Amino acid sequence: MGRLRSLLLCTALLMSVQGFSPVLAAQATPQTKPLGENEPTPDPLSSYNRGAYRFNKQLDNILIKPLAEIYINLTPEIIRTGITNFFSNLNDIPVIINGVLQGKGGQATQDTGRLLLNTTVGIGGLFDPATSIGLEKHEEDFGLTLAHWGWEDSSYFVIPVLGPSTIRDAIAFIPNYFMTVWPYVYFAYPHGYSYAGESLAYLNVRANFLKSDPALDTASIDPYVTLRDVYLQKRAAEIRNEFGMDADDTHGGTSSQGGEDLYVE
Repeated sequence: MGRLRSLLLCTALLMSVQGFSPVLAAQATPQTKPLGENEPTPDPLSSYNRGAYRFNKQLDNILIKPLAEIYINLTPEIIRTGITNFFSNLNDIPVIINGVLQGKGGQATQDTGRLLLNTTVGIGGLFDPATSIGLEKHEEDFGLTLAHWGWEDSSYFVIPVLGPSTIRDAIAFIPNYFMTVWPYVYFAYPHGYSYAGESLAYLNVRANFLKSDPALDTASIDPYVTLRDVYLQKRAAEIRNEFGMDADDTHGGTSSQGGEDLYVE
């Protein structure tokens, strides 16, 4: 039990930048607007969420962001690209598992082929030959699996340390984590290899999005609202994709849970 507690605690600390990945990546693409521009996004936990957001922001400013800046300065871009490819390849494992859980046999088969090709020809995933031959990368996680099973709407929820989420995605975090290689690396090699690998993976993610920081900080007078809305829009778009829906297929409504809107133009 002591080893498990240490694993979960360290994982939480190391994954503090995980929340930045989906949110900041979403800023690179045009965002759709909710139906009725003046309608507020349902956020029944806003008082708690704002407190957790302020805590996470301070943690990033004091620890995560400075470390990411040092990493950028010390690591050539070509090496960072290889590191990004390597961890992206490892992430195909939970993508495959969640594809199977969602009944996407064809996609899971393609993703398995992608993983095998990049692991072998791509030298452990440092290179990405699969994309060059048309095996596109998919994004799946257990939160999307729960949405596929019927839990589509969920209230926004900021996890201390981990960042933006929803109630559904927060519950999905632990099952999804045990679909990755990290807990098994930890139990097989308990001398810090897993911690070092996770640290590098998430430091690399944070470093990749340093250039997006000014856009987030200056996007509105309330960065919390910007972060929340971008995260929810991106997750809503991913859920639409789960059901093969276009934006025009949705009506901008939420369930009685007061959760994520399906956004339309």
